[in-house]
Amino acid sequence: MAQVNLRVSALCVQDDRVLLIEHISFAPDDPELPERYWILPGGVVERGETLDEALQREMKEETGLSCRVGNMLFIKELLYPYPGGEDPGNMHHSVSLG
Repeated sequence: MAQVNLRVSALCVQDDRVLLIEHISFAPDDPELPERYWILPGGVVERGETLDEALQREMKEETGLSCRVGNMLFIKELLYPYPGGEDPGNMHHSVSLG
C-alpha cells in the first residue's frame, strides 16, 4: 500500500520578504534536478502531532525560530518518482499544507 506523506509549510513574510530554506538535492546524480533549491520551511507531520505542532517543531528545527501559526493559505499535492528507492516504480506522494 502506498504511503502519503502529510507535510506542513510555513509562509513567513516580513518587510515584503519571504523566508526560504536552501536544500541540497535528494538525487544529486540526476542531471534533470537542480543541485540546490529553495523551499518554504516545513516538513512531514509526525504521528500524534497536530498540524500546528508539526509546523512549530519544523520551524524550530530548520530555522531556530519560534512561530505563531495563522490561517491555512494553500494545499499542494505532489506525485513523482522517488529516486533511489528499492522499487523502480516507487512513487513519492506528498500533500503540503501551508
